[in-house]
Amino acid sequence: RTRTLSPSLRFGAGRATAALDWIIEHHRPAHVIHLGFAGALDPDLAVAQMPAIEQVMTPTGDRTDVSPHDRERAQVTLLTLDRIAESPDDKRRLFESHGAALVDMESFHVAQRAAGHDVRYTPLRAVSDTADMVLPAEAVNWVNADGTPNIAAAMKHVMFRPKMMRTLMTLQDHAKSAAAALADRVETMLADRST
Repeated sequence: RTRTLSPSLRFGAGRATAALDWIIEHHRPAHVIHLGFAGALDPDLAVAQMPAIEQVMTPTGDRTDVSPHDRERAQVTLLTLDRIAESPDDKRRLFESHGAALVDMESFHVAQRAAGHDVRYTPLRAVSDTADMVLPAEAVNWVNADGTPNIAAAMKHVMFRPKMMRTLMTLQDHAKSAAAALADRVETMLADRST
């Protein structure tokens, strides 16, 4: 089935699925582990936590099972949106209506692409923003097409909203913590495979 994606979804999901296509074409992996950040919808999740994701879904109810990174942990569902879940009220509504613990903008689409290639897919997501944190919807424009930060766009936004600087600094700290947690988890996974 063909779908028309919104610009923000084409941006996040398009880059991720294109990268997966390249990896599959050039390396033919049997298993892809997709690292990244996610927002928490579950109010009990803290920054840098990494719940084991067993299913990814869309707001319309489409679902795909995936391989959890840790079968010993409680397993959760991740919701893929075509926009940023920007406010605590928005996150609460999404949590109540879909029951998903996490939210991102690409995992469902990457999971579908991996399934189409018969490749095992494991999304590994560290929480970068908690359920009670406000995120500016404009943040989707603060990343260039190649995935690098668009500092000029972020600074232009903050110039007219100086109170946003505190949010940006907090997000930066959260991203560092989440990235460190991801790195530790990957190191552990690699060590487990070598033993």
